[in-house]
Amino acid sequence: MKHNNVKYMSISADADVQQIFEKFLTEKKIKKSVALTDFLEIFMIATDEELYLKLKKESLNVEKVKDRIEQKISQNSEEEMAEISNEDWKDGIILRMTPQVVASGDELNEEEILKKYRQVEEEKGFSWISMNGPSRGSGINPKLLDDFCQRLELGEHIPIYFLWNSEVQWSADIIEMVSGAVKIECPEDISAVPVEFRDEENRTWLKIINLKREEEYGIDDLIIAGNGHSVRSVLLNSQLVFGYVHPANTRIK
Repeated sequence: MKHNNVKYMSISADADVQQIFEKFLTEKKIKKSVALTDFLEIFMIATDEELYLKLKKESLNVEKVKDRIEQKISQNSEEEMAEISNEDWKDGIILRMTPQVVASGDELNEEEILKKYRQVEEEKGFSWISMNGPSRGSGINPKLLDDFCQRLELGEHIPIYFLWNSEVQWSADIIEMVSGAVKIECPEDISAVPVEFRDEENRTWLKIINLKREEEYGIDDLIIAGNGHSVRSVLLNSQLVFGYVHPANTRIK
């Protein structure tokens, strides 16, 4: 037997208003339940839209579903990338940035966050930036991590592109990479992390230099490793959080 997820409620209203309301619904051929549901949503949005959206997300379990989707996207990207040898492609990383609330209670936007890291780089010559992933529970795929570290040991810099507002905004060069299943603090001198983020523990830490606004490559110029699609085409169909990319037409012969 099928049970509908419906709860009943009684609403008191002025008799004249209620009579007009019922006649209105009859003439418009609208079900009372539909009209009342719409009315309740409109009332909540008009009264406190932020609270309504928060409660709506909780009701729909949006955050848990979002986490699962993001994890699946990251895992798929890693599986595709694992099938491609770095002998053929010189891949880098693309990372979606989001605003962040720091310990002081202030919210920093994406550019403000990266400026904090650039300030550290200006003082020390480099900075460490971290993330909780790309795959929650494992960090970077061990085979990929080994490939990246081999390239770094040979003196190669691995590019990282920072994405927000559906465009590549900033970039940097990775010169060291630490990643694993366990969340850790900065693997080196904590002063290489901006003060606002020194309490972070994450699965992946990247030592970066040359942090700057990206002026050469955009979402049409960068190709997702494994499927050959541009970043733009991926953004049209999904929410790109983390991926492996290379500039178009850069296959190593």
